[in-house]
Amino acid sequence: NGYNNRDFHLKKAYATLGPWTVGYANSTFSDPTAMAPTVDAQGATNKLSRTDVLVRYMPEITKNWTVAISLENPSTQVDLSAGGTEATSTWLPDAAAFVQYQWGGGQHVRLAGIVRELGYRDIASGKNHNIAGWGLQISSMAHPHRNVTTYVTANYGKGYGGLLNDLLAGNYDLVPNPDKPGELYAPRAFGYSIGVQYNFSE
Repeated sequence: NGYNNRDFHLKKAYATLGPWTVGYANSTFSDPTAMAPTVDAQGATNKLSRTDVLVRYMPEITKNWTVAISLENPSTQVDLSAGGTEATSTWLPDAAAFVQYQWGGGQHVRLAGIVRELGYRDIASGKNHNIAGWGLQISSMAHPHRNVTTYVTANYGKGYGGLLNDLLAGNYDLVPNPDKPGELYAPRAFGYSIGVQYNFSE
């Protein structure tokens, strides 16, 4: 579906062979099944819903343990509104990984992380700068009772605003330093979501 459900918009296009996934798929840094359903179709404010061109290796170590690592197409959102700076090309792919413990019925606990290159140019000095952005997320989906499902996500980091649901509306990977013209910095962000669902019947 495209704009206002008109035309075509590619949502996913990937191939999986054994532990390998290649194509346009959910970022390894995200955990869609751990996000509680919400009235807002966009989901919770801290939802990590990025879709990227990636190469992922995700072997199942044992019945209960899965790990994953991926290289993903980089895209940054830089705030240039203060002037004196300009965006530079990002050539280094984002690196994402997770380790997950799972048990019956899709229940799991996952720790995920991402490292990103965030670049900009100080026009006055004629110098390019690269800042390391990073993020961590812990997430879980569980059934403590046959009628109850719990959803938990919490994420924290700096320079990862371009991956977060509500922060996607602005340019929050790098923002101007009000005390130093021509300098950008990666702001820190923290988000969490907790949900409980009760099913009265199947």
